[in-house]
Amino acid sequence: MKKNAVLFVMMLLLATCANAQSIVIRVNGVHSDEGEVLLMITSDRQGQPVYAKEKASLKGVSFELKNLPQGEVEISVFHDENANFQMDMDDRNRPVEGFARKKISLKEGAPEEIKLTLYYPNWEH
Repeated sequence: MKKNAVLFVMMLLLATCANAQSIVIRVNGVHSDEGEVLLMITSDRQGQPVYAKEKASLKGVSFELKNLPQGEVEISVFHDENANFQMDMDDRNRPVEGFARKKISLKEGAPEEIKLTLYYPNWEH
C-alpha cells in the first residue's frame, strides 16, 4: 500500500512538472536606473501570485521564471523608481510610474520569451 501511495505521489509530481512552463520576460523602455522593476504574474488556476524584482536599468530588465502552471496568466510590471514597493499615484489616483500589463496563454509550444515595454503616463495635457 505504501509503495502505491509513493508511486502515486511521484506520478502526480511528474505530471505537474510536465505541465509547467518556463519563460523569460524582457522589459524595455525603463527610463532610469533608479529603483527596481517589479513583476507579478496571476492566474485563475494558481493560488498565489508569482512575484519577482530586478534592479532598474536603462538597458532593460529580464526575468527568468520557471515552473509556471500552464493556462491563462496576466503579467503586470511596473518601475518602482522610489523603491517603496507600490505604484505611486497622483492626486487623481492615476499612475505616475511606468507600467505594462499583458495577458498570455502559457501552453506547450508557447513562446519562451515575452517582451513588454513600459508606458510612462504624461498627465500634463
